[in-house]
Amino acid sequence: MQWVYLAIACFVCLLAAVFYFSRIPEITDADMAFQVEETHASADIKPFWQQYRLFHATLAQFCYVGSQVAIAGYFINYVTETRPNTSSSLGSKFLAGAQGSFALGRFVGVFLMKLVRPRWIFLFYLTMCIVFIAPSITQRGDVGMAMLYVTLFFESICFPTIVALGMRGLGKYTKRGSSAECQEEPVYPHSWERPPI
Repeated sequence: MQWVYLAIACFVCLLAAVFYFSRIPEITDADMAFQVEETHASADIKPFWQQYRLFHATLAQFCYVGSQVAIAGYFINYVTETRPNTSSSLGSKFLAGAQGSFALGRFVGVFLMKLVRPRWIFLFYLTMCIVFIAPSITQRGDVGMAMLYVTLFFESICFPTIVALGMRGLGKYTKRGSSAECQEEPVYPHSWERPPI
């Protein structure tokens, strides 16, 4: 088993080295603004702190990640306590199956997003999460576990879709909106006022 972890560590180190030595151009806010003007994309020109869609998405992501981790984190406990004659090792195998359901849901969701608008797929998936998590509260055994399998299937696209929808239309603020830093930079209308880099 330690060989698997060693192989993963070697792969991650190799990947880190590739990114370290790769020449990745720095994208500035001016580049993003120019790209928005060239493509005539509908982007808000309001100040960053008024980009409410981004802050609503941040709150939604906070709530969603908490619920996803709670469901996956307590899955084994749920199965061992509600399903007769289920050990922790068997519960972990059921969890592996549930994570497979999660992966399958991601592929299905991506395919559907090529046919239907992502926000409608997201609405449907999130609604199904609510529909299928509710019965797992009262149901026990195989039925409750099956409800969690289906819930994990529908949870699959929520994280990346919240990120994408939250950043939609940020224009020149796209780079800042995708980062953890949300500090407003001073605006220098004239180039000679800008401090040297």
